[in-house]
Formats: sequence, C-alpha cells, structure tokens
Amino acid sequence: MLKIFVILCLWSGLWAEDVVFPMLAKIINVKEEPYLAKGDGKTDDTKAIQQALNDHPNGDYIIYLPQGTYLISNTLSWPTGKDTSEAYRRTILQGQHKLKTVIKLKDGATGFDNPEIPKAMLYTGLGPAPRFRNAVRDLTLLTGKNNPGVIGLRFNAAVQGTVHNVNVKSEDGHGAIGIDMSFAPYIGPLLVKHVEVEGFDKGIFTGSPYNGMTLEHVILKNQKEVGLLNIGQVVTARGLTVRGNVPAIQNYGGTASLTLINSKLEHDRSTKERGPAILNAQGAVLFARRITVAGYSASIQDDDSPGGGVKQLDVGEYGSHSIYSLCSSPNSSLNLPVSETPLVYWGYVGNWVAISGDYGGTQDGADASDAIQNAIDNGAETIFFNPGGRYTITKDVYIRKNVRRIIGVEARIDGSGKFVLEDGIPPIVIFERFGSLGSGIFHNSKRRLVIKNSRVRGYESREMAAGDLFLEDVSMEGPMRINYQQVWARQLHLNWDKGSQIVNHGGDLWVLGLTTTDGQNIIHTRSRGKTEILGAHVIVGPRAKSRPMFIADSSDISIAGLRESAPKGNAYFSLVQESRPDQTVSLRSANMAKNTEGGSILPLFIGYLPQRGVNQPPQVKACPAQLLVLPNWAPLTARVRDDGRGVGYCTVPVIWSKVKGDGRVAFSHQRSQNTWISFFYPGTYEIEIEANDGELKGLDTAKIVVWDRKISTLDHSGDNVPSGRGADSWVSSAKPTQNYGKTKALRLCGGATPSKAYFRFDLNALPGPVNDAALQFKAKARPDSPTWKVYGLKEQKEYGKGKLNALWDENKINWNNAPGLQQNGEIDIESTFYLGDLTKNPNPKFGYYFNSRAMTRYLKGLKTKIATIILSSEENGCDEIATRELGRTDPPSLYLNYHDPHRSLGGEVVKGGYKMSAINVDPFKLEVSFKLLVANPQVVRIEVLNSREERMLLLQDAMMEGDVMKPYKFDARFMPTGNYLIRVQGEGFSGEGRFILLN
Repeated sequence: MLKIFVILCLWSGLWAEDVVFPMLAKIINVKEEPYLAKGDGKTDDTKAIQQALNDHPNGDYIIYLPQGTYLISNTLSWPTGKDTSEAYRRTILQGQHKLKTVIKLKDGATGFDNPEIPKAMLYTGLGPAPRFRNAVRDLTLLTGKNNPGVIGLRFNAAVQGTVHNVNVKSEDGHGAIGIDMSFAPYIGPLLVKHVEVEGFDKGIFTGSPYNGMTLEHVILKNQKEVGLLNIGQVVTARGLTVRGNVPAIQNYGGTASLTLINSKLEHDRSTKERGPAILNAQGAVLFARRITVAGYSASIQDDDSPGGGVKQLDVGEYGSHSIYSLCSSPNSSLNLPVSETPLVYWGYVGNWVAISGDYGGTQDGADASDAIQNAIDNGAETIFFNPGGRYTITKDVYIRKNVRRIIGVEARIDGSGKFVLEDGIPPIVIFERFGSLGSGIFHNSKRRLVIKNSRVRGYESREMAAGDLFLEDVSMEGPMRINYQQVWARQLHLNWDKGSQIVNHGGDLWVLGLTTTDGQNIIHTRSRGKTEILGAHVIVGPRAKSRPMFIADSSDISIAGLRESAPKGNAYFSLVQESRPDQTVSLRSANMAKNTEGGSILPLFIGYLPQRGVNQPPQVKACPAQLLVLPNWAPLTARVRDDGRGVGYCTVPVIWSKVKGDGRVAFSHQRSQNTWISFFYPGTYEIEIEANDGELKGLDTAKIVVWDRKISTLDHSGDNVPSGRGADSWVSSAKPTQNYGKTKALRLCGGATPSKAYFRFDLNALPGPVNDAALQFKAKARPDSPTWKVYGLKEQKEYGKGKLNALWDENKINWNNAPGLQQNGEIDIESTFYLGDLTKNPNPKFGYYFNSRAMTRYLKGLKTKIATIILSSEENGCDEIATRELGRTDPPSLYLNYHDPHRSLGGEVVKGGYKMSAINVDPFKLEVSFKLLVANPQVVRIEVLNSREERMLLLQDAMMEGDVMKPYKFDARFMPTGNYLIRVQGEGFSGEGRFILLN
C-alpha cells in the first residue's frame, strides 16, 4: 500500500509541475522586452501579447506566458504573416501552469455581447489551408462577466496540434461556446487533452466534414444547451466527463461519426425535464463503450439508426449501425487493455543541455549529428533544441546512458540519420515537440518510448522484445513497423503512400483517433498481432487503390467509427481483408453504406479470435419450414454464428444431410450455408445442418413438406390452368336465400348470424390413389387467430329435402339448400365427416394450412373423386378467405400425394411396383430364402400357400421400407412334399413366386 501511495503522489506532483524553459531555449517571453506584458490582472496586455504573436508567424515559436493574470479586452489572434501561406500556423501559446497562467477577458468587453455574432478570446485562424502545428498549453482562459457572446477558444490545427492542460471558464456561466472547432472546413487532426470547460451555452462544438479531433480526459460542466455538440465531424473521445442539467452529447449529420469510450455523463437532477444523455440523429454514426450514465432518463436516443438507442442507464457497448464481420468472431469490439501515456519528470532546467551553444550545433541546416551524440555520451539527461531552427543529422544518433528527454522546443530536424534508442539508465525516454524528426526512430531497446507533439518520418522496432511505445499527437510521415510490442497511440496521423503505412508484426496496437491521407494499405496486422482502432477518418488520395485499407493475416482486428472520404475519387474497393487458416475474405466497399463525401461508412468491424473463455458450440439457425411441390427445388439457408474459438476457422464448415424422410434427396452444394435441395419422392423431410468449429458441433433442422400435386378449386390438374369441377362459395344465415358464388372473398362467421364456406375439389386428374393431403387458404383473419372446424361431405344421393347434391352449383348454393347444413346452423353429422380443427400456422409459407389423417381417409374413400370441404366457425366475428374468382392468385388449394406402385424412393420407375428374386431351397436344411424390394413404403402382406392355395405360413403383414432389397428366410421342415407359392400383396400391386419342396 505504501508503494502505491508514493507512486500516486509522485504522478500527482509531476502533473502539477511548472513548465519553464532554459534561457538558451529562445522562447518568446511576453513579459520581456520588447513586449513587456504585465500579467498583473489590472493592466490591459492585449497589445503586448498580440505583438508577440504577430512578430513570429509560421515559425514553430513558443509564445510564453509566465505565471500571472493577463487582462485582455479584445481577441488574441494567431499571426497572419506576410502572405496567406504563412497565416495562422506553427504557433504555440504556452503558459507556465494551467492554474498559475490566466488570460482574463475584461467584464463587458466591447464586441462580446451578442451570442448571435460570437467573438473569440483566442483565435487560431480560418482555413481552408491547413493550419499546421498550432497549440495552446498549460493555461486558463477566463471569459469574464457580462460577455454573453464570447467564445473561449476558436481552435484550428492540422496534421499535428493540441490543446493541452487548459481550463476554459465563464465566470458568470454565460457565453456562446467554450471551445469552438466548427468554424472552418479543414480543422484537424488534433488532440484535446486534460481540458476543462465550465459554463457557456455549448461546452465544445466540433464540425466540418474533414480531418478529425481526438479528446481525452476532458471535463465539461454546467453548460446551458449541450456539453459536446458534433455536426458532421469525426470525433473520438475517451475519458470524457459531462456534468450539468442539459444533454451531455448531441451527434448530428450524415458525415458525423462519434466514438466514445470510458466516459461519465452525469445529470445533476436540478430540472424535471432530463431527457437522454446522448442524442444521435440525422444519420450520424455512434459507437459507445463503457459509458456510465446517471440522472438522465435514458443513455442514448437514436431514432434514425438501426441501433435504436439505449434506454437503461450505463452502456456496455452500443453501435448505431450494423456490425460487420467476415469471419467467425465475438459480437463486441476487441477492447485491448489501455495504458496511460507515462509522465516524464520535467526536471530542473538548469541541467538541460542545449545542442546549439553547449555542443556547437547550428540552426542553419549544418550537420549536428556529432553535437547531439556528444551531448548524449557526456551524460546529459535532457537535451533541447531551439525554436525556429532547422537542424540536420546525416548519420544515426544513439540514445543511451542517462538521456530521458529529448525536446525539440518545436525545432525541426532533417537529414538521413535516425535516432536509435538503445538500453540505458532511465526506463522511459521521451521525444517531444519537434516540427520534424530526422529520418525517424529505431527502437532497439526494452525501454519504454514516448513520442509526443511531433512530426516523425518513420518508426521501427527491433524484431523482438522492444519496449512499449506511446504516441500522442503524432504525425507519422513514413513507414511504421511494430514487432512484438505494445503500442498505444492517441491522435495519430499517417501520411505515406509507398507501402503499408503501419505493419504490426505480432504486436498489440491500440489507436485512439486515427487520420490517414494519401495511403494504400493503412495497417497490415500479421503473426497473431492485435490491432484496435477507435475512431478513424481515412481521406483517400487521387491514386487508384491496389490494396485493401486494412489487412489482418491470422491476426485480430477491431475498427470502430471509421469514415472514408474521397474528395478526389478513387475510394478503396476493399476495406478489410482477413485471413484465417481456411480462407481469405474481403469486405468490399460495394456492399457498404456511403456518406456524402464519397466514401464508405464502417461503424464497427470485428475480426478476431477470443483469447479467454470456454469454447461454445456454433450457433446454427436453419431456415423456416417450407412447402414444396414436385419436381421443384427448395432453397436451404442457414445462419451460423461462432465465437471464433475452436481451431479459428473464418467460416465454420457446415454440411447438410437428410435425417428424416423416405425418398432420396440431392443437394446442389452440400457444404454451403446457402444451397438448394431437390427431392425424388413426396413426404415430410427433416434436413439437418451441422456446423463444426473443429472442436464442437452445432446443429439445427429445416422441415420441408413435399407434395406430388397442388390442385385448387380453380384447377384440378395442377398446371394452374382453369379445369375440372372445382368450386367455392359461402352461405349466410343473415340472408338464407342469397347466393355468393361470384364474390372474391368468402366470409366465414360465427356468433349470432353464422356463415359457412364451401369448397369443391376434383381429384380425377390424380394418377393414383390419395396417399396424403393438406388444405391451404389465403385468408384475412382476425388478430386472435381463430379456430375453424373442417368437415368433409359424405357421398350420398340425397342430403335432405331441398338440398343440393355433391355437385352443387356455386352460383345457386345458399344457406337453405347447402348440403350437410341444418337450418339451425349446425353441421349435419349424418352427412359429413368431422376432419379436425384448423388454426393459423405462424410460418407465413404455411399460414392457413390443414393436414389430418381423417381428411386423408376421407379423400381415399371417395369413389367419385369429388370432395366437398366445409368450414365452420364457432367464434364471434368474421374471417375472409380468397376465392377462385381472383384467378390464379392463391385460390383455395389442396396439396396431394398419390400412391404409384411403380415409383421408387429414388425416383426410378420399378415395373410392377416390386422386385422379387428367385426362390432358393436348401435341400439339406429345408430352408427357403428370397429377397423382395417394393418401390415405395407401404403395408405388404407375404404368405406361403400350398397347391390348393391354403395358407401354410404368414411371413409378414406390416409396413415395409421402400427402395430397399430385403432378405427373407423361413424353415420348411414342417411342410410336406409338394408345389408351393409365395404371394406378395401391397397397396398397389400383387405378385407371386413358386417353388417345389421335397421333404
């Protein structure tokens, strides 16, 4: 516990350090000549500070404000320089300490009174040209009182820039915006970190369709309209805290993408109307993870997106849009462990070593390699350069011994040499605040390396056991090669197009806020590496794309909140290519949603194998049950979801097989999730799909009911052409003499005024006897799914006085003359068979479908092959059933299977319906044997008869499988010498064979 306490105190102390510089650093101190700002809180220092800014345009200079309160009465604006190419760029406003350096706007200052035309205290310049390397650091902005139109900071930076360790506070709570980053079209990429905004209508306002912003450890409190407002920008935030009584976050617009993780949104409960913490609308993309919400009515309102929002407080993980995956993966983002960027002790600046001056380095571009190396080897701990200078190294410089900080003070280092980090005494080494950094850095040490607020021309680590790498507000303008190490990057800009911008070889790469320009392949992850991207804006260049945006070779990848912009065309054709042991697959842009900037939207992509937990069987969901009429094919589809464990297949192998059903089946692609199946024999089939992840299996079954024919009241032959003696009509007790034969809907009613529905089917075109049957109707029924009683009309000459016969005329039938119906509305049980109850099947392919053994027996027994089906309802209310008057559109139908003794289960024709082998008699054992095959399943009787046709033996009287040659054998020792025959009798055939017995 003591160790933990000491560490926490040390870090807290580091956080509170004053930022001061040596005399040789040549920073621009506004309290020194010629500017002489007072910083006493009384004197107006506007002109002094503005003059210091104006005198140093576009030079990577630090305008330094020592501790004090600097009173201003007008906007402090970044310098414009001699022309627009120098305007509003490479300027750093630096305080000594965020609590000790204060810039305060006068109360009631002129021009800050109108919220409709707001005015900024600090203004870093308009676009559209990129405003490179601007920064505001370590100070507090107080906007005074009675300045309702004030904006604390209007910040614009590009490629690399930051607002770091800054407080922005309205002293009376009023003001337009705390930090405005919406006023220009090309703001960012940039980093806002350790910032607190108190008061104002809007805490932070982000906008514009290009580049992006990353926020980390930002506090917004007591705003009057909204904490964070984003309209159309790519924003990534971690550790965001919002407190107050208004919506915490509003994310709007078709180009808006907000990625929010590990944040707290707290309503102070001071108002009755609380509403949701986050409002996502107008097609904006939102990814949120580990969000703690308190006091609001809901966490996320998202009415415009498929995600639908989150009503409960606290958010585990939420995406406004669909998750994309190519291979079997979990349903959540990768969620790699995160380490904070280490703080390196600032130290006593009197011990800092200057390259120019102490070691003779020059700022005019002459080679400074030896000067830097000598300073290192002589034991320097902190090495610094001068702002505004350009240094050159022509050979590698080795970072070793005591060095823990190399600070550019915003200088630039060019040349072909690299900085090589080797083993040394400090466990952490930091490079920071460089306008450019030679030819990059080679990480040849187990020590941790921090790179901050710099433009770097490449990074590479040694092949094994390099130390952790931390990148913060970095523009990587060359290749980056990671080898088996951990990397955490916050606000990373990539700009290199001669290969993969980053190759992650077996490492763990975590990126919070990624912006790329002019690349081909952005990140190639291989050798079981892990890459997690949280918030990304890919701005494609004009060159055609020959490689995917991201590649994962047997590695893990997770991408949240990615937006692609293609202002010059040539968007990526493939966003992600993923390889697993069994295959390589690609996520094509043609299948992706697009934004108004011409690129794809990727709300969340997941492609990784879980490292923890127990392997679970694949989850398999086969297609719903289907009806099929021969000789058609049926589609088979399935959804297979796997957790990615097992052996790590991209797509879990599957195989379809028949587990129930009499006939033979054939698959078009038996090992595909989506395939087709054909049948050779009618019946009810269960088709199983098995998914195997290499360790465990998952199963599901699809049911398919296969029929020989589908006839209707319109068509008796099954070819959908009107034919036969079919009919349909309905009769009503409300109008007993009324005929309804020409109506397009039959009304089936129960209650006080019942009505019945009549259907006649002509079975005479059926090639054989009925073997099975099912009814189907298209109906508009009540929501409560009523039950209908089904009856079959018996074959009788008469059905009572005044009643029509079995060939009733649909244009004459009415309540009074309908056969099988009594005058009191009851079905006549003497002239009908009760066939069963019909209720709606929830599967839409079946709907109002009825199948019963009683109906099959009824249809089998019809001598005339004319069937009348009567429907009756005993429930209140009415249903409507489509009739044949609608033509070929869903007339009342009857599915039929018929018995064909010549048809086998495999579809082949078996002449006579059976095959019987020769009869063999063993003369020694007196055993008789033979084999028998029947074409299709049926009850078969087998008898042994003597010459007088007297039964000697009954071998079988039972159901027999079809299309299978079955052997038979019996003992004939009890039978006398003579002539015998074996008689075989099936449902549609009969046959016999003879033999002689000598006993």
